[in-house]
Amino acid sequence: MHILHPFSILFSISLVLITYRLPAQITEEVREMSMGQQPAMVITLPGTSEEVVENVWKSYVKSFGAKSKYERKEKEYWASDVDILLSGDGQSAPVALCAVTESVPEGAVRFILWLDRGQGSFISSIDKGAWQEAQKFLFGFALEVARTEVALDLERQEAELRRLESTLKKLRSDRDHYDREIENARQRIARAEENIRENQKEQLSVRQLIDGKISTIEQVKARLKELSQ
Repeated sequence: MHILHPFSILFSISLVLITYRLPAQITEEVREMSMGQQPAMVITLPGTSEEVVENVWKSYVKSFGAKSKYERKEKEYWASDVDILLSGDGQSAPVALCAVTESVPEGAVRFILWLDRGQGSFISSIDKGAWQEAQKFLFGFALEVARTEVALDLERQEAELRRLESTLKKLRSDRDHYDREIENARQRIARAEENIRENQKEQLSVRQLIDGKISTIEQVKARLKELSQ
């Protein structure tokens, strides 16, 4: 038997309404389903998707000892003999749950829930006690959806953080590479400047040798001219 503690219910509802900005109330609408037009509980879940809502619903129903089965033809999720608290005397009562999801604008999902007590008797707001307990049950589900979305958002943020850290690591590696290239270039420039200084010295030495050689040649020419006279 899965019985929600009253304090947990109030705390959950507070989180759902305030922290996650869910609707202030669950509305009652008569909706068409596989068993005709029946009173249903309707709540809009913002910031989520049908896939997330449906997966959380399966898990949530399972926590009450039941299994949600998808009826493909009717496009409805059914769970039988779900023990939930539907009276003020602390006694749980098995009901069949039928759920449908609808996408709505701005990234939200409308969740429609029918609670069948059997023999075509669906819970409605006329039965205030049962309706109030059913609201707590549905708010508990809404909280699980919100928790799941926060967990998924955390995963996305952590993945983005890892991506950014990887980018930063690469940028740092590139910076180190550029620093090494600059240092290597500075060393090459320093060597080139030293080579230029050595080259200038060698040019001066060679120029002096050339000047000396020119002087020697001029002397030889003068002697040759004297001998030719």
